Amino acid sequence: LNEDGKSYTLKRIIGPSSFEELIIPPTYNGLPVTVIAERAVSFKIVDRIVIPDSIQVIEPMAFYDTDSIGVGSIEFLGGEMVVGQEAFTKCDGYESFIMRGKISMDISDLKDNESLKCLQIADCCKNACVRLNTKTRLS
Repeated sequence: LNEDGKSYTLKRIIGPSSFEELIIPPTYNGLPVTVIAERAVSFKIVDRIVIPDSIQVIEPMAFYDTDSIGVGSIEFLGGEMVVGQEAFTKCDGYESFIMRGKISMDISDLKDNESLKCLQIADCCKNACVRLNTKTRLS
């Protein structure tokens, strides 16, 4: 339970090192999950990650060195959130990032992901998809 007494922080994923899918719950005990803590999902293998619209903050290095062994994707379901520096650093194997809502993030954190083929940025008014070929680098 966070200090405000009205929300929760996802502090750590405990369990196996490999998941086919990780859907972060929008609520816990009837209250919203609003923060993903530093290194909460680090050093895991997850093919699909879904981040709910209740998340307001993803702390730095929250997903550090999280990989996919298949055609991986990370999907933000919406809302307003701030993503800390290097939150997705060394996240290899993810071919697509689908971002909905108002997200403040330095996308240069994705530059070392050689598998990235599609960065889709969408909000309620626009839908833009930047398709990357295997030789395109984010810089």
